[in-house]
Amino acid sequence: MTLFCEATSAFVPRLPRKSVQRHCQRRFTALLYLLPVTVALAAVSACGFTEAKEDAETLAATYFQAAQIKDLDKIVDLYWPSFFQATSREDWGKTMLMVWDKLGVPGDFELQSWRVDAGATAGGTQIVLVYSVTYEDYAAVETLTIFRRSGEAKILGHDINSEGFLR
Repeated sequence: MTLFCEATSAFVPRLPRKSVQRHCQRRFTALLYLLPVTVALAAVSACGFTEAKEDAETLAATYFQAAQIKDLDKIVDLYWPSFFQATSREDWGKTMLMVWDKLGVPGDFELQSWRVDAGATAGGTQIVLVYSVTYEDYAAVETLTIFRRSGEAKILGHDINSEGFLR
C-alpha cells in the first residue's frame, strides 16, 4: 500500500488522519537517520572517483610523454597484460609506429571528457578518458580505457581516431 504524506488524508481514504500523520512522521524520521549515512557514502565515493581519475590522468600523461619521444618500451609497460591477449606487444608497437608515420609525433593533449565506473568491473575501477591530441600533421581523438585495481592503474583499451588515417 502506498501512502502520500499530504496535509489531508484524501489520498488514503481507508486510514484515519492520525494514522497517516504517524506514518508520515515515522517516514520522515527514518529519512533523517539515513541522510548522514547517504552523505558520508557519497563523500567517500567521490574521493574514490577523484583519486581514480587523478591516477588515470597521471598514467595518460606518462603515455603521451613517452609517445612524444617514441619510447615504445615504456609505452607497452603502461598496458595491462590482458590488453596483449588481443594484440601482441610487437603488433601494438608496429601499430604505434604506423600512427606516428601517418600523423606525426603527438604534441599537445587535452582532456575532453571522462567517466569513472566504480564497481562496474569486478575488483577494480574503470576510467575512460577522451583526449584531443595535436599530432605534427593531424589532429586526433584518443580514448584511453584505464583499469585501476589495488592502487595500480594501467591501460586496458586504446582507441585512436583521426582523419589523417584516411589520407
